[in-house]
Amino acid sequence: MILKPFLMFLVLLSMFSVVGLATPANISIINQTAKLGQTFNVDINIIPNGNSASGWQANVSWDPTIIRVNGITEGNYLKLYGSQTFFMPGTIANGSTGYTFAVILGPNSGVSNPGVLMTLNITTIGVTHNSTLTPLNIKLVDPNGNYIPFTLSSSRVVVAPKYDVNMDGIVDIADLTLLAQYYMQSNAAYDINGDGIIDIVDVVIAAQHFGQTW
Repeated sequence: MILKPFLMFLVLLSMFSVVGLATPANISIINQTAKLGQTFNVDINIIPNGNSASGWQANVSWDPTIIRVNGITEGNYLKLYGSQTFFMPGTIANGSTGYTFAVILGPNSGVSNPGVLMTLNITTIGVTHNSTLTPLNIKLVDPNGNYIPFTLSSSRVVVAPKYDVNMDGIVDIADLTLLAQYYMQSNAAYDINGDGIIDIVDVVIAAQHFGQTW
């Protein structure tokens, strides 16, 4: 009499355990540190964790006083198996994108390998601040039209002052050493005042901020 209910309990427990084993996909962006006026790419990555997707939708928001998004391109994720895709980059305005989406065309079984959903081309326009890149309204869809659960992490784009030459958060002997190594050379990465050459002016500017953190 006691055994039968106990067995039923074990069956139910195993069912819940199997459901609990389903791992959501993970969507993330790597933090970036850049200098004022620098242009670079930021990838929005996906690790499916056993899920297969045939399409996705996403918005991204940011602080338009600190960074400018120049363009959006499709990543390699849905193309990993050689499929043809349709990609809509959406609009870019007022610190956010309009609906960006991509979908595999034709019959398919989805993609279950890690990849890049989309890439943002960014230019830093603010000084010594950071902007959070936040994916919004994410939807992942499997080949059967079902939504795939996911976890999501935002990232920061930090704009370093030009006098922190190595962008480590403090102006110290490491920065002065780099300036000395490239003294009287043209190197945009270390040219603090942007006059096309690393000279005593750049060294003086860095020295004025020596010991400062940000």
